[in-house]
Parts: sequence; C-alpha cells; structure tokens
Amino acid sequence: MGIDNSPEMTPAGRGRNWQEILIVLAVVAGLVFTVFFSFRLYHSIFSLRHMHLPTGTSDVNLIQGWMTVPYIAKDYQVPETDLWQGLSIPDQANRRKNLNQLDREFAGGKPGVIIERVKSTILAYQTAHPRARPLSPTRTPLP
Repeated sequence: MGIDNSPEMTPAGRGRNWQEILIVLAVVAGLVFTVFFSFRLYHSIFSLRHMHLPTGTSDVNLIQGWMTVPYIAKDYQVPETDLWQGLSIPDQANRRKNLNQLDREFAGGKPGVIIERVKSTILAYQTAHPRARPLSPTRTPLP
C-alpha cells in the first residue's frame, strides 16, 4: 500500500476544497439576496402603481408636491383645463411635471406656490359646482 498523494489528501488540497465551498456558498447567498430583493422591488413598484387617492376626494390638504395636474384633475373631479387656467401655465409639455417641478419653473422656485394655486382653484370649482363634491367622507391615502 502506497501513500496516496492526491490533492484532496494534502493540506494544500483541503484548503482549496474549502475555498471552492466558500465560493459556492457566496454565489448561492448572492442569488438568494438577488431573488429576495427583486421580489421586494417588484412588490413596491406594483403597490405604488396602484396607490391613488379615492376618486372624488375633496380635501385639498391631501395634495402633495409629487402629484401631477392630470392626476389631481382625475382624483378631485375637476376639469384639467380649469386647473391649467387657474395656474396660468400652458398644459403642453407640462402635463408630466409634478407640482414641485412646476414650482421651480413657474413660481421662481418658491416652494408651495403652485400647490396653493391648485388648492384655491379646486375650492373655487367645488364652490361653483356643488355636485362635484363627493357624498362620502374624505379618506387619507395609504402611505
């Protein structure tokens, strides 16, 4: 019986086996983390896409800077043209901009000016069109 000098039996060979095992474990852990966080990202995007104010919301205090004029027009049941006229801003090329962006461009960078104009325009519309106000109480949107 001779001495077996295969790589698995030598001390250097055992170290290489551990390195291979650690590499495989690191790759598997990386794949698990990737799948886990990909699922969370998909869930977050899906949740954001379906998050909106209840249709017919009348509480103008719920208006926030990330909202766009078309979004507000739909949820507050106010014609989009009335909002653009109240803001004195052309709707072409501005429909996709949120209220914060419109503040920077059309209000001299003063935060909240456009939001206040939108609120006053909605309140004026609701006063002139009382049926535009929903019968149900106002609800707060989900975070």
